[in-house]
Amino acid sequence: MRPLARFTMGLGVVLCAAVGAALAQPRPHGGVETYGQPAATPFDRDSLHPTPVTLYGLFNAGWARLDASPHANPCGASVAAAHTGVDSVERSRIGLTAVEVLSGGQRAHLEIEQSIRVDAGEVLLPCRAWDARETVGLSDRAWGRVDLGRVEQAASSLVQRADPWRGSGAASPGWRTYLAAPAVGVRSSAAVAYETPQELPLKARLNVSLRSHDAQQGREHGAAVMWDRLPWLVGLGWQVWPDGSRAMPLVVVHDSGALRWSGALTRGRLVQTRYQNLFIAASGPIMATGDPERHVWRVGLDLHRVNGGGPPGWRSEDKLGLGWRYRFSRRAWVSASAALIQPHEGLSRTAFDFSLSYAFERNLRSPQWRW
Repeated sequence: MRPLARFTMGLGVVLCAAVGAALAQPRPHGGVETYGQPAATPFDRDSLHPTPVTLYGLFNAGWARLDASPHANPCGASVAAAHTGVDSVERSRIGLTAVEVLSGGQRAHLEIEQSIRVDAGEVLLPCRAWDARETVGLSDRAWGRVDLGRVEQAASSLVQRADPWRGSGAASPGWRTYLAAPAVGVRSSAAVAYETPQELPLKARLNVSLRSHDAQQGREHGAAVMWDRLPWLVGLGWQVWPDGSRAMPLVVVHDSGALRWSGALTRGRLVQTRYQNLFIAASGPIMATGDPERHVWRVGLDLHRVNGGGPPGWRSEDKLGLGWRYRFSRRAWVSASAALIQPHEGLSRTAFDFSLSYAFERNLRSPQWRW
């Protein structure tokens, strides 16, 4: 066979092999129509990078004799009398969070959370789904974060930073640290919330309720401004409710690692009844070596003053609380606290609790879509 004929035959074999290999490969999907199917949209391509969704929860139950505290009735809050028995000492909850990084560097946020009562096996507010928090939001490192939905009030979040019990348990001052009354609430529905960038030491938060449940009563709004850089936190908050009730807390916290002390002074009014609340607390590790967060002690003194009458459970009193916590792991711990309550009218009383807590956090990110 002539050389030219052999070369032509070899080139034909190579071309046939190349065409066959190309046909054996899967057709491209992004931006090209294949087999009569429409081209992939940007939303289809997002399936290659699914949004991380985190399921989290905290479950707490124990034996307690609690002071009068807000408990749920079928559609609202009321004040429950002191009682002894199995109870959800700390607020148990379960929720979902999701964060997605957008093309411009911003982040989209989703947060929903439901409070539950482990002792009764029921949600805290049966007439409200996701009672604790339900928001969608957008954030950017340059201008901060905006959330829409049911949000934590800015002044309430500030006060919680001063309470080593975070508002739960017999030793904590609870709603008296901040609220005018337990039925008022520490969260605002149909609200817009804004936070300045977290990288800044001077931070500000703002929440405005654009539509209240009773439009004739007006709107809720609040704000907090704080200097937040270790070891100091100094902040001032303001919250106004639709019925004219208001609260203005001033918070100072110093955390050196070995000792954390804090103080919160709140002045406010429940409609026409004025009140003041001073809370001073300290906490720290029992053993400085090893894991300092394993053993923790807590002590707090709360002085509550009411100028005039008010609803049931709304009275002037002093409260001294002591507490202890031991962590078995990052997710499980046991805690105990006791308090001596001295009202200005009536007999003194005691409250105590001993509870076990378990927390979890699970990333539910799905595997990538295989084409």
